Amino acid sequence: MITYFIAKYVDDLTRNEPNNVGILACDGERIVARFDGENDADSIDLRKVRHRITGSHAYRGWVHYWREAIKDPAAVGVESATPADLMEQLVEKVSSRDFYIEPGGSILLDADGRTLEETTRELYERIVREPDPPSPMSLQEKSRQALAAAGAPMEDAHRFRKQFIVELDVEGVAVEHEVSYAVMNGDWHYLQEMPFDPGKPRVSRKEASHCAFLFEHAKWKREDSLILYDASDLSGHSTELLKMLESFAPVVDVDRTDDAAELLHTSLKLDEH
Repeated sequence: MITYFIAKYVDDLTRNEPNNVGILACDGERIVARFDGENDADSIDLRKVRHRITGSHAYRGWVHYWREAIKDPAAVGVESATPADLMEQLVEKVSSRDFYIEPGGSILLDADGRTLEETTRELYERIVREPDPPSPMSLQEKSRQALAAAGAPMEDAHRFRKQFIVELDVEGVAVEHEVSYAVMNGDWHYLQEMPFDPGKPRVSRKEASHCAFLFEHAKWKREDSLILYDASDLSGHSTELLKMLESFAPVVDVDRTDDAAELLHTSLKLDEH
């Protein structure tokens, strides 16, 4: 059986409405804890809790104390013979009006063999904070996903390069510039990512000008180059910018992986290698 406890914080002592900020779970032999705002190194990122916990610096001190008590009860002056005894003392003797631990309940061990860590994580996500939704993929992630699906030789350093340095001809002056990707298949093929920002037209215009400058002064043939973009980032102002860039090189929407992979496979002539 696993017994769990809930770490709580009261922001307004007058209203006395506690928030759940942590879970401590004990199986009789070990205690596993998880607190809001912790990162993998067991340190507190106060930016993650500042909207929930006004006394965030005091909170960090309490989390540190609770962690030290679990690791070495005697070091923080807590007498404990067993993990169960320690939890009893943390509940009854070690608390303040705004930070404290109280019993949460018990869970019978089931047949699926969940570990104490897994159980603690599930309790934390149910009682303290739901996991953050996955962040949307970046243009770079979508580009590389499409290139991989197209069969580009991404593990071959002789045939695939990132941030490849090319030489431009700017009114007779040789200027070095970086291109997002280069793929060798008979000849080098050059691919440039074009990041549109739907909320910042000025940023999109700046990036489009940068991209146009690269292709305007490049020494390669039009058929040996591509512009990669994410259609989900397009808005009214950036649609016209995309049309402008199409005059310099074919464009590929990497937001639709299958369609992008097919276009990349054909454009890079990967069947011919």
